[in-house]
Amino acid sequence: MVKYIIVSTNVMPLPPLMYAGLEKLVTQLTIGLIQRGHEVVLVAPTGSNITSKGIDTSKLKIIDGGMPINNERQSYLTYKDALDRYISDNKDAVLISHSWFGYELLFKLKYPKLQVMHTFHGPGGWKIPTDKKLKQMFYDDEFHFIGVSKAHARYISEQMDFVPVDFIYNGVDPSEYPLSHEDKKYDIAFVGVMNQGKGALKLLNMIRESKGEMDSLNVVMAGEEVYIQDPEYTASVRNLASELKNVEYYGEVTNGLKKEIYKKSKILVYPYVQPWFEPFNLTAVESMMMGTPVLMMNNGSAKELIGDNVNMKLFRPACDYDEFVHRLYEI
Repeated sequence: MVKYIIVSTNVMPLPPLMYAGLEKLVTQLTIGLIQRGHEVVLVAPTGSNITSKGIDTSKLKIIDGGMPINNERQSYLTYKDALDRYISDNKDAVLISHSWFGYELLFKLKYPKLQVMHTFHGPGGWKIPTDKKLKQMFYDDEFHFIGVSKAHARYISEQMDFVPVDFIYNGVDPSEYPLSHEDKKYDIAFVGVMNQGKGALKLLNMIRESKGEMDSLNVVMAGEEVYIQDPEYTASVRNLASELKNVEYYGEVTNGLKKEIYKKSKILVYPYVQPWFEPFNLTAVESMMMGTPVLMMNNGSAKELIGDNVNMKLFRPACDYDEFVHRLYEI
């Protein structure tokens, strides 16, 4: 039996009510470790309540990370003392960080025997610290940095002056995404974060600039539009979608509605825009589990996750959007 400390993001309670890939993965990890007989201390925002059929809740302790906010440092200061007290009594614990900035990793300085690992979920890494001791710990792999794909691990390592970075693929429960043979309502679907790199606005501009050629295609779009870096971009996506008569725009959706979109769509598309780097496209994997193929640019982890096969067409990462549109018509 191992004692694990899992630190989630500070933006929403677990399990997430709406679709949130990272927070859902942390929920699944917590449940999975308890099912295997381990003890878990979960650091998550106020309102988190992990329950699942067959798990021993006596093996779960939740440290309140404070009200959901988009300020990770403030959240860290909220739970810091409580987590410090737990670690001081359990120095042999394993701390698994899934936060964005990893403030909790600083406990490694106070408790050298504490085993820690941090998973990067975004495309960017961190700056190498100027403190000599902390810098050496980066290169000695004492923080066990993890990417979510091989390509992502290499990319993060290069960004961080080649510190060691391993990889662990994001896990998906196949029972949640059964193969579907439903009739298709939509020709094209986009499900993902409404940021510039994922290509939501690029897709809409493709439709608008097709001079009517794509007007007969039924398009559906859904995805994260709250915790995003560029609200103006998201507003542009929403506004342009409302102008196009063949586009149905949902924005934030529940897990249930997201799966309905997968089932009822002929194809899921991602016309990535440089310099975006795709760490791991979770929605693409979920979609294909349900039988809906994926079309995307060759970016980041795309080739290693899915490959250039009947499910997917990979394109050069430079802006080969004409070929992308041509392939849409082929499919």
